[in-house]
Amino acid sequence: MQQTTGEKTVSRGWILFGAALATLMSSLDTSIVNIALPTIITDLHASFAQAQWVVLSYMLVVTSLIVGIGRLSDLFGKKRLYLIGLALFSLTSLFCGLSPTADWLIAMRALQGLGAAVLMALSFAIVSDAYHGMKAGHALGILTAMVAFGIALGPTLGGLLLSAFSWHAIFIINVPFGLLACGVIWVFLPGKTFQEQTWRFDWPGMIVLALTLGCYAFAMTEAEELGFTSPLVLGLLGGAVSGVLLFLWLERRVMSPLLPLQIFRNATLSISLLVSVLVYTVMMGVILIMPFFLSEGESYSSVLTGLLMSTGALITALLSTPVGLLANRFGARPIMAIGVALMVVGCLFMSTITIKAGIAGFTFRLAIINIGLALFQTPNNTAMMESALPSQRGLISGLLSLARTLGLTTGASFMGTIYASMVAIAAQTGVTHPQAVEAGTHGSFLVASALIGIAFLLTLLVLRIQRKPVTNKQDTALSQPTSTGKLSLDEQHTSI
Repeated sequence: MQQTTGEKTVSRGWILFGAALATLMSSLDTSIVNIALPTIITDLHASFAQAQWVVLSYMLVVTSLIVGIGRLSDLFGKKRLYLIGLALFSLTSLFCGLSPTADWLIAMRALQGLGAAVLMALSFAIVSDAYHGMKAGHALGILTAMVAFGIALGPTLGGLLLSAFSWHAIFIINVPFGLLACGVIWVFLPGKTFQEQTWRFDWPGMIVLALTLGCYAFAMTEAEELGFTSPLVLGLLGGAVSGVLLFLWLERRVMSPLLPLQIFRNATLSISLLVSVLVYTVMMGVILIMPFFLSEGESYSSVLTGLLMSTGALITALLSTPVGLLANRFGARPIMAIGVALMVVGCLFMSTITIKAGIAGFTFRLAIINIGLALFQTPNNTAMMESALPSQRGLISGLLSLARTLGLTTGASFMGTIYASMVAIAAQTGVTHPQAVEAGTHGSFLVASALIGIAFLLTLLVLRIQRKPVTNKQDTALSQPTSTGKLSLDEQHTSI
């Protein structure tokens, strides 16, 4: 039966609610566990290495599978896969909370990561489908806000649950909210509306890409402790490079590739993904380095440090939806450029911070960076999803999430190494430890300024490309293969 306009509006609202709840849960579980690790070690008689794998197993599975899941949904339907992901995430959250041993907890966290990969890969896609033909900036802004809220609230909520109950509650709290989201999506999200595809899924490509991304993510994680010259890290990076070459070779030879390489001929898509990686690399530097500056440089308490750091994520979260409305009115790309420019300014200001800056000096600099992030995130997500063809929204949503995850993973290792090296060099000059921390912060944010400066130049390049006149609506869509597997003539206008 045909839905009325009012019924469609109600359905869209409920779909957005379900996707936002799922996005919040999957984001929370990337950060909520860390604060409970000491308690888990004691309660389950776990080693420190096992505690690390409680976090690492989740992130490795998410990073490895997020693109493959996005593509799988395009071929076999988003609703079916999303419901499976919600059910798996909820069930494994319960099993995590009931874990009798550390090894069981690690295994359940890996399966929970599989469910989270589905939620992260498809949330933006199903909301884009629900708002198809409409300005979706405000809706995608809400999803972006949920990502920021999850990261910001994770440590705080984890601490509250840990003090009021036990570490088990950190996982079990997901169950009722997961079931609620599952029910909402089941009732209101329609099934597949475009023509069913007859293509075969590229399982070899998915396996190779998963192993490749897993090698890279594991290398970046181990590099934080062992350094980039470690034989293990170099071996993993070599495996990742070999995996990329094998993946490219495979994708050129299959009828229905996991990742149609033609889409990267679209300059806007390719550059936007690269900018996302750079932006999130820098943001992980902010998240990683500034707590050391506040606690060891300014000598603030852990509570005050946590509160000050959470202000940045809250600023981004609160601005995400209004920024989506701005993107609807003025266009996504100009707002993005302003956001990245503000991040450049904020990083340069942060490179001048001193241990006498105080709360006001720190908050001012952090606010500039996070306002810039808000102006970048939502317009970037909106532009990417609105330009995606219906048959590729799952894939593009997965690529967006992958860019964010790769940036955060790379930033934790790269920016952490830069900071530690700068502090060590400063310490050799005989300065006090707070002064060494200050010098390390200065050097790290000069590097961050250079990275985000490159991102700004790339954003300007996208603006220049988009100013070129187009003669066909197909010119602005993400390229897709024709029946012969080649780009159509229309698609070549926006190709590099």
